[in-house]
Amino acid sequence: GPLAFTGVVAVGVGSYLFSKPLPGVYHNGIESQIWINKILEYFIPQNSFLTRSEDQSANVNYNTSNLAEAGVDPTVLLDNASYPIDVEERTEAPLDIVLRRMRTKNTVVRDAIAKQLVYNQLESVVRGHRRSLQREATQLAAYSWTPQENSTYQPVVATDGKNIGSAVVSTAVGNANLLAFTPATLAYCKKLCDDMLMPDDGGRIFVMCSQHLADMSAFDALIYKQLTNIPEGTILSLNGFKMYFTQATPTFDYTTAQKQGYGSVPNANSVPCSFFYHESEVMRAMGTTDMFYRLRDPEQDGDIVGF
Repeated sequence: GPLAFTGVVAVGVGSYLFSKPLPGVYHNGIESQIWINKILEYFIPQNSFLTRSEDQSANVNYNTSNLAEAGVDPTVLLDNASYPIDVEERTEAPLDIVLRRMRTKNTVVRDAIAKQLVYNQLESVVRGHRRSLQREATQLAAYSWTPQENSTYQPVVATDGKNIGSAVVSTAVGNANLLAFTPATLAYCKKLCDDMLMPDDGGRIFVMCSQHLADMSAFDALIYKQLTNIPEGTILSLNGFKMYFTQATPTFDYTTAQKQGYGSVPNANSVPCSFFYHESEVMRAMGTTDMFYRLRDPEQDGDIVGF
């Protein structure tokens, strides 16, 4: 499967709707702020790659992120002896990015007011909504932070022998055209970063999919053991990357090296991907959160809640 790099031109691509609480109010005996806070609690887990991105929430107004795409960095003169020194103007392009809106399907709760009193019962329902929203946010971020197709500063490369030398066909996937991820693959990704002069300052992030993690076990048992036995709260570094893992990465068409549609059903050409980026070049932003509900619904014989 391919490896995808998100480069410096992707400043606005990773914008998606998270949540920001509204002032708490009571509605007919339900205090919505309690349950909104439950949705927001640990919404981005500390071991998630989502933490490794620029938080642009402060630039959000009315669920639109108001930003500017930065211009190029200044030129450095070495041992300059010519004056006056040239002036370079940094041109910034304004970006108004409307956040994506995530909305759960409603859940029927039999007597939500009573379950609010028996706290853990309604909490379990809300926890399910939070899990669904977290899952969608993770998938949306992984999709947004990977390029659509190969380009100079956002390369999409295959894990095949032509590029990395020693890869062999993976036996874990039915697609015979899929080549396994190996330690050599990771080394090649580091070379790509070095060639593009990506800062090597601890901000290089590698997000590995489940298939590539499984592939590693066939090539280097020691590295695989390191990857799968990371103490909680510890982030492993390999080849200059901070390593993260998720099942939420998109699929690519191996015949075209293009990313397949968001949420599309995998087909015979689908292969999984891992991706890597610098944490200062992707972003997330948080908008508003609300709890929707209808109490004493006569058709459902219960209370309906959604977020």
